[in-house]
Formats: sequence, structure tokens, C-alpha cells
Amino acid sequence: MAATLNAYTPAEATQLVADACERIAQGDTVADAAETAGIDRGTLWRLKERSDELRDAYARARSLSAESYDDEALALARRIVADENATSEQIAAARVLIDQLKWTAGKRRPREYGDKVDVTSGDKPLAATQVIVIGDKRIEF
Repeated sequence: MAATLNAYTPAEATQLVADACERIAQGDTVADAAETAGIDRGTLWRLKERSDELRDAYARARSLSAESYDDEALALARRIVADENATSEQIAAARVLIDQLKWTAGKRRPREYGDKVDVTSGDKPLAATQVIVIGDKRIEF
């Protein structure tokens, strides 16, 4: 496999990773994006490790895919609601897909799409202060 990787010039590797990243950002799976670029998933992973720039592009694409998943989930939900002839099986299947899309979006961009509420100030944990009040006395620690 190393010989295969060495067959790509830095410019070719950059273009292949860029093509795959564009598809990933649009919501394609890594395998589908790599196939569209003309390589396999393992080659894509190894090519992106060639430089910080390629690693960063891949990470950005994965993060951006959360928006695609969110859009897809909303569009699917709207289609199912609008379809008066949707069967209970179709509704159940749509619900499973919507849940998967929401889960994946939450993992890729937890601040925007995650379920966890992060109580911070400027991305730093807030200091917890305990207060004891006894009669007129107030003790903070």
C-alpha cells in the first residue's frame, strides 16, 4: 500500500483529499467520498496524514458535514409530515434515520447540535461558590 501512496505527487494528494473533503462536507460517507475521488477509504486516510493542511481540511469537512446532516434530517421530517399517504413503517424508518442524522451531527459539532448543555463562560468552567447562610451570617467558600 505504501507504493500506492508514493505514486501520488503532493499536488495529486492535495487534489484527491480536497475532492473527497468536498463530498464529506456535503454529507457523503468517507467511503463514498473516497470512491468518488477514485481512491479507497484507507488511501484517503493515509493521504490526509501527509500534512497538517490536509488533516485540517479533512477535520473541517467532517465538522461541516454536521450542517448537511441537520438539513437532511429537517428535510426528511418535513417530507414525512407532508406525505398524507406515509405508512407507519415509513414514519418509523424516517424517525430512525432522523435520529441517526441528529446523533452524528451532535458528535461532529457538539456545541451546535449536541444534547449536552455546557455551562461555561468564555469556554472556561465557571467557578462554583458555596454559600452557607446562618441567621444574619453569610459564609462563602
